[in-house]
Amino acid sequence: MPNTFTAKELGNGQVANSQTTIFTATADVTTYVKHLSLYSTNAAQQTVQLWLKHSGGTARKWKRYVLEQDEQVDVIEGGEAYMLDEGTEIQASTTTNNGVDWWADGIEETT
Repeated sequence: MPNTFTAKELGNGQVANSQTTIFTATADVTTYVKHLSLYSTNAAQQTVQLWLKHSGGTARKWKRYVLEQDEQVDVIEGGEAYMLDEGTEIQASTTTNNGVDWWADGIEETT
């Protein structure tokens, strides 16, 4: 039987002011993150840090951004894709709790 590919929103929310998981790749699926954006809603400058944590591994710093109010950045954008195996996490933190919105979309592959 051929693999099935489903395009979908992977998640959205607000970034906490401590290192917290914002997305975890689910079981029995290979996830391809095609788009991940951050948007600062806070009047104060926000420093956003991102980590990747592979299942059973240690979180490793991945990216860092400094955003002004109403500034947006595409962490992953057109043409790029990050393949996440089961249990891989994207973690994030920012300066002010809930001062940055995030959203991600991509493709899930099932066998």
